[in-house]
Amino acid sequence: MAYSNHLPDHRFDAIHDQLQQLASEQHQRAFESKMASQKNKKRHLRLKACSGKYTGSFQRLLNRWLNNEVTNLFVYDCLKNQSVPDDVTGVDFIKA
Repeated sequence: MAYSNHLPDHRFDAIHDQLQQLASEQHQRAFESKMASQKNKKRHLRLKACSGKYTGSFQRLLNRWLNNEVTNLFVYDCLKNQSVPDDVTGVDFIKA
């Protein structure tokens, strides 16, 4: 089985960029949802309540892929299907 460290640079960079983009979009949606759920009318207080670290399924997949814990084929399937089938945790939030 081939892992991230066996890819040529151009292919590694392409997959890395795709995973980072999906993770960023997932984190942004979680942040916006959390902001919308805040009852406080003052924006700076809502921002403070929502500031922190968001970790979703694509960020966890990226981390696992970089640590050679999942194969390139598994990552290709996840990118193709736009989902991570073995990750049902959702987006974790750790307050800043």
